[in-house]
Amino acid sequence: MPADIDARVEELYKKISSLKEEISKLKELKSKYQAEANEHAKKRDELNKKAQEYVELAKRELKERNRLNDVVAQFKAKREEAKKNMLEALKKARLLKEEVRQRLREARIPEEKIRRIIERIEWQLQTMPVDPEREREFVEQELRLATKLQMYRRLKELREKMMEAYVEVGKWRMLMDQYHKQVIENAKKSQEHHEKMKEYFKKADQIRAEADSYHKRFLEFKAEVEKCNQKIAELREEIAKVRGEIKKILEEYERRKKEETEKLLEKKVKEAYEKMRKGEKLSLSEVSLLIK
Repeated sequence: MPADIDARVEELYKKISSLKEEISKLKELKSKYQAEANEHAKKRDELNKKAQEYVELAKRELKERNRLNDVVAQFKAKREEAKKNMLEALKKARLLKEEVRQRLREARIPEEKIRRIIERIEWQLQTMPVDPEREREFVEQELRLATKLQMYRRLKELREKMMEAYVEVGKWRMLMDQYHKQVIENAKKSQEHHEKMKEYFKKADQIRAEADSYHKRFLEFKAEVEKCNQKIAELREEIAKVRGEIKKILEEYERRKKEETEKLLEKKVKEAYEKMRKGEKLSLSEVSLLIK
């Protein structure tokens, strides 16, 4: 092989070797980028899993908060119903109290004094001689006093009803206080669960933000891996082109070598044929050429 062709082919093989070395370095770099990408993806997935755990905790707190809010609403409704009943009972008690006061104003004479006057009248009628006119006056006075006494019996009934109404007021007020206490206690618990829910959601958001940063770096490393793949593909394509060039050079060399060999053979055949035509002695190689 001529020196210039040999040097060119050797130069091209060195170029292939250099390209392969560059590919090897890129593969090593790609492996590092891929390892970093895998590590960041692993950390991202771990953080997302942790964030989801906090989300589930927050959902549990949300569910409990909503349940307690329903309980608060129920006790508020009961408290309002108790308040309504208490106000009705209080209104009734006040009306009865006013009626008692009115009756007392109308009665004027105390009940015990009325009883003593009636007893005295009856004693006088039974023990003392009284003329008919005087007796009639005593009887009329006794009837009037008996009417007032009847009013006191009615007052007693009114007082009893009034006291019953105030007892009813106390009962509903006590229930109101109990329901209000339940409203406050459950509202406080609800707020505690609400604060926990907010804290869990906040932690989930913080962890997600950290996971997003790992995902961003993961994408960056994957992009570097893709760049390496692209560069490796380009270098392999370059190697294929160089090999094609080597093949073309060698094929051209072989073609020219064959042409030169064929020309030389043709020349030798012509020389042998000319010697044979002239009757000169042929060598064995020349005879062989003529036979071929």
